[in-house]
Amino acid sequence: MSTDADSPVEWCASGWRAPDKRTVAEWASENVKIPNSARSSSFDPTASPWLAEPLEFFSDDTVKEQVLILPTGAGKTTVFDVAIPYIISESPGSILLSMQTDQDAKEHMEDRLLPILKSCDPIAHALAGVDRHAKRKDAVILPHMSLFVGGANKQNFQRKSVRYVFLDEAWLIKHGLIEEARARTHSRWNSRVIVVSQGGDQHVHLQSERRDTELYSAWMRSDRREFSMLCPTCDEVSRWDFKNLKYEVAKTEDGRIDEAAIAQSACYECPLCQTRYEDKPDVRRGLSLASRYVATNPGGLPGHHGWHAPAVALFHERWGDLALGWTRAQKALSLGDQEPIKIFKTKRLAEFWREEETAPEVALGGAGYIKSDYQNGEAWEDEEFESRLSPIVRAMTIDRQRDHRWAVVRAWKRDGSSRLLWEGKVHTSEGVEELRKRMNVRPTFVFQDAQFETGQVYDECVKFGWVAIHGAKDDGFMHFPKNKPATKKFYSELKRASAPGGGTALYLFWSNEKVKDVLANLRGGKGARWETPDDVSGDYIHQIASEVKRDVVNATTKAVVSRWVRVRKDNHLWDCEAMQTVFAIFNGFLGSS
Repeated sequence: MSTDADSPVEWCASGWRAPDKRTVAEWASENVKIPNSARSSSFDPTASPWLAEPLEFFSDDTVKEQVLILPTGAGKTTVFDVAIPYIISESPGSILLSMQTDQDAKEHMEDRLLPILKSCDPIAHALAGVDRHAKRKDAVILPHMSLFVGGANKQNFQRKSVRYVFLDEAWLIKHGLIEEARARTHSRWNSRVIVVSQGGDQHVHLQSERRDTELYSAWMRSDRREFSMLCPTCDEVSRWDFKNLKYEVAKTEDGRIDEAAIAQSACYECPLCQTRYEDKPDVRRGLSLASRYVATNPGGLPGHHGWHAPAVALFHERWGDLALGWTRAQKALSLGDQEPIKIFKTKRLAEFWREEETAPEVALGGAGYIKSDYQNGEAWEDEEFESRLSPIVRAMTIDRQRDHRWAVVRAWKRDGSSRLLWEGKVHTSEGVEELRKRMNVRPTFVFQDAQFETGQVYDECVKFGWVAIHGAKDDGFMHFPKNKPATKKFYSELKRASAPGGGTALYLFWSNEKVKDVLANLRGGKGARWETPDDVSGDYIHQIASEVKRDVVNATTKAVVSRWVRVRKDNHLWDCEAMQTVFAIFNGFLGSS
């Protein structure tokens, strides 16, 4: 029992009894009764073996911060259910428990925490003697300490001085508030912060700057303990890893994935001796109970400890169900929907989601110029605006939306190198035309995407002299020049169409896959020099990495093919740059192969 309450007066008020020498789990097994538990009405350490070690650290006053990254279904709130009554009884000090919202906090206090405290014998008498006005839905004011419960907001974190801070589902907490909550301990020598969460985002974007999230930073500072399996066959320890879950991927007669075969074939393989363990409750339970935590970052910040376990380590989770969940998420990803895979990784695997898993690293800027250098259409090197023989030609490309436009202006040299001069959003087509004139772009060198509101695009192309272009799934288009062999190029021959408002619009098709392959090489620094200004916008930084190439299953042929898929919601400026690439290929500045 620790004698380091908030003050000597608090300690005296807590009573002069002998310290309880039992472990936290042993103490809780006798004293903590959990209402509405799916596995046990009283705390049972064998019901959640992945929580046993983190709970034991509550009796160690050298611990400054505990970070638990666990999947849904791991019983994360059990940490509060055990730790808070234990603290009140054995190591008193004021507590701040923060949950997602004030309503969540009040419901937890009323439906779960207060019943636990009232049924806990070592503290029930003290709680019963407290005036009813000192027991509220958001606080319990005891003689020797206080318990505050509230939502994760700045108002609740201010004007409170506590020894313990508990943060629930920290992945949902607004950036900056975790540090605000830490500050409530006022640097007490024996203070402690307990962060409990599923996995979350690794990075947060603040204006144009990307930073690590506070949750990820807290995890990286810790000793990062991984829940690890002790293999009964080879007697070696290896961390629980979803990659070791094996299952059969089969298809039904109609070509669909056979989910029953996946669920029935799932097993877990020891990565060291390749022994496979069946997906049976007794097998899963035995492996989980024998597991232990292994620190993977022993050089972490002293006093900062972290624990991680994926759903595959939780014995009540059927491995077949996890295999099915992963398969369905992969199927969605192949169709361009990344949300299910993100949910699976953060909620079931309790991993951090790193956008670079899907979005590529792109090095921008560094060319030694800024956009304002060309804001009024200034020439780039020996560019000649009136000459058709100019060594440099600039183009504008437009991605049309319902109530605005995204546009890019880029200047191209005949060797394929280029420089981005302008990028951003324009609200009207008239505004785009005004920008074109200011930036000294010829009307016929303006390409507007015509996939959306095609008729209106054609009308605008007639009005302003622009060219409409359509992205297509084709890998190329045949050209039949006179007296020359037929060739296949990444764009179609220039065509004409009647516009709804009258007149004839020029348009062409381009290969979405092939052109974006070329653009990806330019973006990755392969091939001709592809320059961007040092002050490129945050929108551009985000959107230029909005698509990646992935293997997907062709819905018709069932063959695996590589396709460009969206990994971020907004890809407008990426599409504008793809149309710029079409312009360069069309004019022979870049190869069509």
